[in-house]
Amino acid sequence: MQVFFAANAPQKCRFVTSFLSLNSFKIVGIIKLKPYKMEEFILESNIKLFYIQAISFPEGVLEAHQKLHNMVPFSRDRKYFGISRPENGIIVYKAATEETFANEAEKYNCQTLLLKKGKYISIIVEHFRENPQKIKDAFDQLIKHYDLAPEGYCVEWYNNVEDTVNCFIRLRKQ
Repeated sequence: MQVFFAANAPQKCRFVTSFLSLNSFKIVGIIKLKPYKMEEFILESNIKLFYIQAISFPEGVLEAHQKLHNMVPFSRDRKYFGISRPENGIIVYKAATEETFANEAEKYNCQTLLLKKGKYISIIVEHFRENPQKIKDAFDQLIKHYDLAPEGYCVEWYNNVEDTVNCFIRLRKQ
């Protein structure tokens, strides 16, 4: 007999519901996972970004970041992002970095977008490289917020020194 734990809501867990009818599995405990701490923050100024669009999501995300980093030399002083949102029924993902000088996007033949200043709801995810699923979990929690801007992006802002990423979404009320 196989034994496993179910987290938070075992009746909704895809593994539990798949195996509830099988006698070879037994739930021996439920682990309550703490939700991430959501905080509001103000992005003080617009950030002009240029990006490489992933071919698919989530499969093409790593490749898009690799292409961006091969094109633009890595710098601890540069800001790096992942930007996504649904467009025409599919999630479109863009690996992005800030423009550090005028017309830098044109130099690399890339499209741009503007990360708008304003109020955002955010979750800081630590040690995301050990478990990239933490980023998805953070956005699953963030998208439940009652006051999200309908045209907003899901934004990942990578810290270049620590293994952290700030996940955030723009709020409607500014």
